[in-house]
Amino acid sequence: MKKYFLFFLIVLGALLVIPGIVGFKVQEQYQGMLDRTAQSGFEILEQEYHRGWFASEARAELRIAIQASVDSTEPLGMILTLENRIDHGLLTSRGLALAEIETDLLLDGESLFPEDYPGVIATQILLGGSGTTVIELPAIDLAENEERPAVRFGGLSGVVDFDAAMENVSVRMGMPGLEVIEDDLRLVKAGEASIESRSWLGESGLTLGSGNLKLNDLSIYDAASGEQVSLQGLGLVVDSSEQDGQVAGFATYSLNRLEIGDKEYGPGILKVELVRLSAPVLLELQRSVEDMQGQQMTETQRSMAIMGVLMGSASEFLGNDPGMSIDPLRFSTPDGELNARFSLSADGLRWEHVGNPQIWMTKLDASLSLRIPEKLLRSLLENQARARLVKEIEALTAELGEQPLVEQEQLDSMVDAEVRGQMEQWLGQGLLKHDQEYVITEAQLAEGQLTINGQQIPLPGLQQ
Repeated sequence: MKKYFLFFLIVLGALLVIPGIVGFKVQEQYQGMLDRTAQSGFEILEQEYHRGWFASEARAELRIAIQASVDSTEPLGMILTLENRIDHGLLTSRGLALAEIETDLLLDGESLFPEDYPGVIATQILLGGSGTTVIELPAIDLAENEERPAVRFGGLSGVVDFDAAMENVSVRMGMPGLEVIEDDLRLVKAGEASIESRSWLGESGLTLGSGNLKLNDLSIYDAASGEQVSLQGLGLVVDSSEQDGQVAGFATYSLNRLEIGDKEYGPGILKVELVRLSAPVLLELQRSVEDMQGQQMTETQRSMAIMGVLMGSASEFLGNDPGMSIDPLRFSTPDGELNARFSLSADGLRWEHVGNPQIWMTKLDASLSLRIPEKLLRSLLENQARARLVKEIEALTAELGEQPLVEQEQLDSMVDAEVRGQMEQWLGQGLLKHDQEYVITEAQLAEGQLTINGQQIPLPGLQQ
């Protein structure tokens, strides 16, 4: 009897002591999850963690780390707060586990979901440190106020699985729909959407991933211009891999239909593939981007910082003879179907060659195949010419201090003359060829020789 009583005391003591010990490990896991959230594009403004013996409480304020415009450092005003109740194991309501975490999502200090139908964000961390987060958020309507427009959220459901080191993460999410309304105008309307993704660490420590995104429909209304853009059947598939210090990956975009005003486009597909990228260079770039997450920078500043990393690692990056391709690029338009293929790769190109065209032009292999409706090409050239001429006129106006006498008809005539001259020049030089209502071109660059539509084109940098 004494043995059983002693055994009971030992078990009881273990049940009392273990939760406190587990609390230290749980805090490590929680911090790892929060760090992963920061790497996903959220800025952590504040965080608190109060560890207890049987349970802990944690709080974190998050903000999406994007700018309102390209040259703005002002972050978005919407701040989300995560309030977490963490119950320590080893015994939990779902069996043996390190911990269970219940998360409440707040906006402007108030819970987003009604008390009688609260949102469920529940995480279970297993004994080995791996775990699962289940998300079940109900539909809600957020009223418009001075800070934001009205939002009609159709709900969200999903599952996130992760390993102990937060290195392997899989995500499955689905959303019925979303609407953004301001001043009785529906600015955004998104239909059913789903995402499946998986990320892992490669041999170099670089985060790799694969996944697919599907969006049934999306419409965006521009209140300033009164124009609406609608698309249907948007899809994205991505994948990446690493072997022997080299990374390869592709992204395939697809679209069933695009409507802009009274014009209809689609279907379309675009696949971009990258090969032989340096894993160490990409790892350094990834770490630099993560370091920027908490900094208030404009998109221009971010781009310059990223370019600085690439320039500093250019020699190592070129050492693998990287390459890229776009194949296929196919898109239906009211004027006909656009078809294109493009590839570019380096063969023995090194950083010290870049300043010498006599060398670097012989180290590139490139090809281009393009078939485009002539009417579409002329329209693109007209838009480009009009934007440039308007900018020049505005600059001249500022310089002279008065409005130049350029009427709309004159501007249209200038644009038409420029485009007509450009098309005649390209066709006359053989850079473009007619194929009924289309224009086509086939170009090849190899061993320093450029061939376009069967004729060799002298390269200025290689002329003797």
